[in-house]
Amino acid sequence: MINKVTAEVTAEVTIMVPPPRPQALTYLVVCPGFHPPALTDRAIAQLALPPSIQPIIIPTDRYLPCDPLGIDRHLRHYFASPSRPGHVPHPSRNLRDPRDPRDPGDPRNSIRPRLSFLGFSAGTVGALGAAWLWRDRARVEAIILCDGWGVPVLPVWAQETRGETGRGTRRGAEWGTNPVIYRMSHDRWTHETWSRLGIATPSFIATPEVEHLTLWSQPDRVWGKAVDATGQVIGRGVSVDGEAGDLGDLGDLGETCTMSAAAYIHQCLRAGAAAV
Repeated sequence: MINKVTAEVTAEVTIMVPPPRPQALTYLVVCPGFHPPALTDRAIAQLALPPSIQPIIIPTDRYLPCDPLGIDRHLRHYFASPSRPGHVPHPSRNLRDPRDPRDPGDPRNSIRPRLSFLGFSAGTVGALGAAWLWRDRARVEAIILCDGWGVPVLPVWAQETRGETGRGTRRGAEWGTNPVIYRMSHDRWTHETWSRLGIATPSFIATPEVEHLTLWSQPDRVWGKAVDATGQVIGRGVSVDGEAGDLGDLGDLGETCTMSAAAYIHQCLRAGAAAV
């Protein structure tokens, strides 16, 4: 008779869990207007940007807010300096983004910084122009224009889209240079007259109205409503890009769907980053 012996062996298995992938870093190019720099410093402080967003404040004592070429020069210097945060090496096929299926031999297919632009007043001219200059050198995610009355938003981004489109018609597959453009106005009159200049965009309207500089310097204290490109108020449970999502911290405001200007800017930045 053969005795069958069953042996239970307990093995200690160590499962190696890879660390979470770090969130992509977005550089927020802040283009102030003609006003004291302290107002911009307060605005950035009140925005309380997360670590995934690095602000680059354009020094208006060196460059005019409405000068896209000056802003472009500052960004080139910023990214070219190894001693500064966000140093981007010279484009090389060896630095190509592995997720990019395009031709690795093209030097433009290198790792490109993610940029969003936030302009105020005269700075909206500089923000729009600089974003256009960087459309092939960066992944432009969002352009937020605050009180840029009289500055038209031309449909140049849509015209630049080539080939198949990605999510809707907003982003082209060629270079990803078709960001969503947002307007923010300190009162309804500014919104209604400004929105007629160029293409319609998602917008924020301060309600009740505030002073021009207050919209910029106190985004945490300015409240208003978000509207889509057709002028319809965005309700609860809908994000600024018109899809299901969180509108941010709305507070206990019933059905008014009021949000702070700071919360709206955060929503714009999140929507832009998700669309790239």
